[in-house]
Amino acid sequence: MGPIITLDKSAIQGLSYDEILFLYKHYYVNIAPILVIEILADLKKATGSQTLSEGQVARLARKLLGGDSAINMNYRTLCWGSLLGRDVPMRGACVIGGGRRVRSKDGQPGIIVDRTTEQLAILQWQEGRFTEAEESLAQLWRLTIKIINLEVYKERLRKAYLIVPTCRSFTEVRRAVEDVLAYASLQPDLLEWLMDEYDMPHQERVRVRDRWRRSSPVYLQKFAPYADYCLRVELSFIVAVRDGLISTKPTNRLDLEYCFYLPFCMVFSSADHLHANLASLFLREDQEFIDAGILKSDLRNLANEWRALSDSEQEDYAYNYGSYPPAKDDSVTSRLWQKYMRPWRPGSGNRAVRMSEEDQKRLLEKLKPLMETFDEYDGRDG
Repeated sequence: MGPIITLDKSAIQGLSYDEILFLYKHYYVNIAPILVIEILADLKKATGSQTLSEGQVARLARKLLGGDSAINMNYRTLCWGSLLGRDVPMRGACVIGGGRRVRSKDGQPGIIVDRTTEQLAILQWQEGRFTEAEESLAQLWRLTIKIINLEVYKERLRKAYLIVPTCRSFTEVRRAVEDVLAYASLQPDLLEWLMDEYDMPHQERVRVRDRWRRSSPVYLQKFAPYADYCLRVELSFIVAVRDGLISTKPTNRLDLEYCFYLPFCMVFSSADHLHANLASLFLREDQEFIDAGILKSDLRNLANEWRALSDSEQEDYAYNYGSYPPAKDDSVTSRLWQKYMRPWRPGSGNRAVRMSEEDQKRLLEKLKPLMETFDEYDGRDG
């Protein structure tokens, strides 16, 4: 497992399959649910050929769900949970739902994470299989994009009685939003505004208000940290649209969705100029934005250098270094490993490369109770 990275569609789309292999070799990919929807939306693109659209979706889907990847929980679900008092860790790690504690037949504790609806769908798309419901959803999604009207965003602050000065740069946007959120008197109104924005069900709203009254917090940031983060993202976008820093192009609202998942990665990569600007507002100091072109070039170099090694040299490297990339000053992947991962030391490589048949059998015997437990639960769910 390497540094946790989130990529938008432009970044994934730009990588060759060879580069994808080295992405999963050196990074752990946190897949934002919006990426899955964007890929599905290609089903109904006006290409003039249904087969072509399905082929495009299948090709993109095959670039997802490598061994080192996961689909993050939807940000709205996490925001609701945050408002209800659940802990949503924002420390650069994936937030995955559906885990269940189990014990293997020999008593060893473990957690089984069920496959999500998105994971099952991607596996089907990789094989070129699409249901009528998915095709209808893709068409509905594309129609939804067409009716998004960002012009109304320019009036949303006024209707919410929020006074935010005009901003001429993204730096000013960040400062202005922070100033607004610093007012203690606005916190109850901002809480209600956020619940309205995210269509929180009435029963849950009652529970949130009761929790607010009982905890008597001064600031939303303390009451529900991730919900406060979502509020910052929403307000920053509205201010930037109002002041012309972001155009009213409907797809810009969809691009914003990736920003809700930034707390759950170490690195964010995109070829989109808008994402570069938005990332500057929300990334912590210990996170990085990497241009997709730079990432692609580095992965291509890593792939070429690996292919240039002989079979024995590849085995030696895998045995000694495993997923660690070559230490090179001009490699962004090498730099990110040095920044986020523990330093290499003897024994950090992939020892299984030279495992004897006897050792392999012993390992399989040790894993057998756990695998039987997994098969048992997997069959029960199926």
